[in-house]
Amino acid sequence: MSTAVEPAGAEPETFGSADGVPTDGRIAAALAVGSTPVAVLDRAGRVIFANIAFRQAIDELLGNADVDGDSLIERLCPASGDGRDVIAEALASGAWQGVIDRPRATSSSGGARVLLTRSASLPPTSLLLEIVRAGPPACAGPDSPASSTGCDDLTGLPTRSALFERLAQILRDPAGGRRAALLFIDLDGFKLVNDTLGHHVGDQLLRAVAQRLTARIRASDLAVRLGGDEFAILLDSIQAPADAGRVAADICSSLCEVVSIGENALSLSASVGIAIAPDDATDMELLLRLADAAMYRAKRSSGKGYQYYAAQSGGGPRRARTLESELRRALRENELAVHYQPIVRPATGAIAHCEALLRWRHPERGLLRPGGFLRTAEDAHLLVSIGEWVLDRVASDAAAIVANFGADIAISVNIDPKQWIAADLPALVDRALQAHSMPYDNLALEVVETHLIRDFDRARRVLETTRSRGARTLLDDFGSGHAALNYFIELPFDYVKIDRSIVAHCPRGMIGFSMIQAIKFLARQLRVGVIAEGVENRLQHTAMRTGGIELAQGFHYFPPMPLDQLLRLDRAT
Repeated sequence: MSTAVEPAGAEPETFGSADGVPTDGRIAAALAVGSTPVAVLDRAGRVIFANIAFRQAIDELLGNADVDGDSLIERLCPASGDGRDVIAEALASGAWQGVIDRPRATSSSGGARVLLTRSASLPPTSLLLEIVRAGPPACAGPDSPASSTGCDDLTGLPTRSALFERLAQILRDPAGGRRAALLFIDLDGFKLVNDTLGHHVGDQLLRAVAQRLTARIRASDLAVRLGGDEFAILLDSIQAPADAGRVAADICSSLCEVVSIGENALSLSASVGIAIAPDDATDMELLLRLADAAMYRAKRSSGKGYQYYAAQSGGGPRRARTLESELRRALRENELAVHYQPIVRPATGAIAHCEALLRWRHPERGLLRPGGFLRTAEDAHLLVSIGEWVLDRVASDAAAIVANFGADIAISVNIDPKQWIAADLPALVDRALQAHSMPYDNLALEVVETHLIRDFDRARRVLETTRSRGARTLLDDFGSGHAALNYFIELPFDYVKIDRSIVAHCPRGMIGFSMIQAIKFLARQLRVGVIAEGVENRLQHTAMRTGGIELAQGFHYFPPMPLDQLLRLDRAT
């Protein structure tokens, strides 16, 4: 049978012509939806294709979005001379770059460059034109709150160095008893704003976020930008951890308010992790890691948007050591379990596939989700062992699942990056499947997009090997990380899973629905299917069904469940 989880449907539309526009639908889709300002020029320097981000950049730099005519290079880089000579040089040498010399370029974006290159994806008489931004000028001065430790160029907030300097002062307090809270803030779905509306809109949104964060804290507190869409707030001298929770709730509420940027009405949600000093840690780096771990747990939950580190670990390094010991016991004494969440067709409600999800039947704390112990498993170097156990359990359960739901069902398993790097994953999969006579056709391997950054070449080899044997390949949590579009062009995926943070936007307005449709369009061009995860209510289900999303999963349909409960379901439910 085909390795695709679902048939891709109709032939994709392409941007193609003999004039030099990419005729490969995969390349055209990447250019059209990508966040980098890109255009294609013919040998006369005329623009024959431009994506939305490029038109927005030209409007910002030149004062209008007109990209027609053969003088664009001269308009952007007047000091470079005749645009025809520039085109000829780029075609002959393969590349050319010049500094954009426009008042708007220096005042609003801190300088930018034009990069012309030949591309194997284009005819030999065409050139790819990219606008590369340098960012706004640095904000420094005697009145700057971060003048001594550095300032983020985009938002004007202090940077990580300022955070560590203030933390060091608090932790060195000779009087003792000084309590602080570190809030690690990650914006949900921000990457899709960049990819669909362009970095120009994303940059303005980050500035708006910075303003809202500083408006919600006291003068004695500190808000910093850690990088990308990650921020942190240090609350100095809190009376109780609950104070941090109130600030986190206020921040989450503030970020949900609509921001108007041009013609776009945008709203965001955020995931916030909270760590308390000195309760959770007295080391600066450790405190930041603990807040990061709590943020990850908040992102995975569908609750109030923030989580305390102590709530998931019992608090502190001593508890982490105890948890590690208990986790090693769990592997020995078979306390781990696999639950399965059905993946359904929104149009009919029928079960199509299912995802295997790890659980821990803790003898004292009950059923634990991975967010409560995977960080400890990573620190204890247990991830590969746990991953092998999960694969073996899924392979042993597969016969019963296939017998109940049919031979075309796929069971997806999340693969941790440690398994990509530290283990021979194809051999590991072979052993598990052969031990239980599970066909490759019934297995799907899921990888999170941020994991690909760690070892792109190895990921490609592993995906190609397992897929050639019949397994399906899924890109998980699309929209939550920092992967580039070239991953979708170069890596062999059968399905992309839209992150729950994107799905959550759908009932709030057109921006969420537009993001879903943009991903669907890109997937169609790549002949890749789409799964929406985190569908939690009727409104989200309706948006998926009316939007033509093929598959979805979430608590609106079924929660994760043990094998015996799964087998009591009917496929046509």
